[in-house]
Amino acid sequence: MFRPDDYFFHEYCEIDEGKPDKIVNDIGLIPNLGDFTRHISTVQRIEKTKKMQILALGGSITAGGYFEEFARRLKQLSHLDVTVYNHGHGATEITYTIFCVDIEKYEPDLVMIDFAVNDDGHPKLMEALIRKALSMKSKPIVLLANMWYDKTCPPPRYLLHSFYYKIPIINMCPAISLCFGKHRMPRWRAEEYSKTD
Repeated sequence: MFRPDDYFFHEYCEIDEGKPDKIVNDIGLIPNLGDFTRHISTVQRIEKTKKMQILALGGSITAGGYFEEFARRLKQLSHLDVTVYNHGHGATEITYTIFCVDIEKYEPDLVMIDFAVNDDGHPKLMEALIRKALSMKSKPIVLLANMWYDKTCPPPRYLLHSFYYKIPIINMCPAISLCFGKHRMPRWRAEEYSKTD
C-alpha cells in the first residue's frame, strides 16, 4: 500500500504503453554526466575499433552483474565487441579493490565503480580509487554507480567526488524512493530493474 502522498510520485514515474519510465535526470538518477571533453577521445577510439572494454569494481551487486543488460545492449545496438572484467566481490569494501585488484593490467574504456552497500563511509578511499582509475594509461571514462535501493540511500557525499573530478554518477536510490516511497517498490518492478538496468 502507498501512503496518500506516494500516489503523485507513483503516477509521475509509471510507464505509459511500453515507453520508458519517467525516472530521469530531474529526479536525481544521473546528477552529473561528467566531462564530455575527456570522454570524446574514448568514444572516438571505441567507434574506430568497434571494441569496448569495461572494468567493473565493487561488492556483491557488481559481482551479480548489474551492468550485464547495459553490456548486452551495447553489443546489440552499437554492434560493439564488448569485454567485461568483473572484479566485484561480495561483502568487500573499497580497501579490497584498491589493494587486491591489479587494475593497472587492464586498458579499459569504461571503469564502473559501485558505491552501493559497503562503501558509503569511505570518502577518502573512494577518492584514491577514482584517482587511480583516472590515471590509467587508457584514459577511461570513470563512472560511479549505485543500483541499490532500500529504506535509506547511500549518503550523497560521492556527488562531491563526481563534481570535483568531473565524472558521471548514476544513483538509482533517490529516484526509486521518490517514486515508490521508502521500501515500497513492487516486487515485479524490482525484478525488472535488476534485470534491465
